[in-house]
Amino acid sequence: MNPSFSIRTMQGRDLHGIVTLWNKCLPRDPINLGRFLNTFVVEVNYDPVSGEGCYVAVKDDQIIGFIRALVRRVPNDRLGFEENDGWISVLFVDANHQRRGIGKALLHKAERFLQQNNRRRVWVCGNTGSAPGYVFPGVDQQGYAPALAFFKQHGYVVDHEPVSMSGPIVD
Repeated sequence: MNPSFSIRTMQGRDLHGIVTLWNKCLPRDPINLGRFLNTFVVEVNYDPVSGEGCYVAVKDDQIIGFIRALVRRVPNDRLGFEENDGWISVLFVDANHQRRGIGKALLHKAERFLQQNNRRRVWVCGNTGSAPGYVFPGVDQQGYAPALAFFKQHGYVVDHEPVSMSGPIVD
C-alpha cells in the first residue's frame, strides 16, 4: 500500500466526487449522476453491498482515481455468463496525481478482482459486443492516447479497433 493514497471499494458518499472527477478526466465523454448510477450502481452485474469491482483511489479524503471491473453475474441472452471474460469499463486518475502509481494500483486491484472470479481474459471498455455495464466501445485513440499507452505498458494489446460514426438526419 502506498502511504500517499489508498484504494478501497466505492461507497455512496463517493458518487459526486467520482462524477466530478470523471468529467475532469474524460472531457470528451461527460457523464451526470443519473447516468453514472444507472450504468454503474444499478447495473445487474454489480453488487452494491460488497462494492467489489468499483474502486476509488483516495488521498486526503479526495477521490483522485476510479476503476470499474465487472464479471457477468446475470447471463447474456446469447452468450451466457461468459465465464472466461471480465471487463474494465473505465479507469481514470486526476491529472495532478498521474505517474505516481495510482493508475497501476487501481488496475492491479481490478485485475485481482477478476482473477478471484476465475476470469482468464480482460476486455478494456467492452469490445465483445456484449459487455455488461457498457460505456465505451474501446479506448479513444485520439482523445485518450495516454490511456492507450498506459494499458499497452501494462501488457494489454489492441484486439480490434471499433469505429464510432454519426450522420445528419435533418435536411
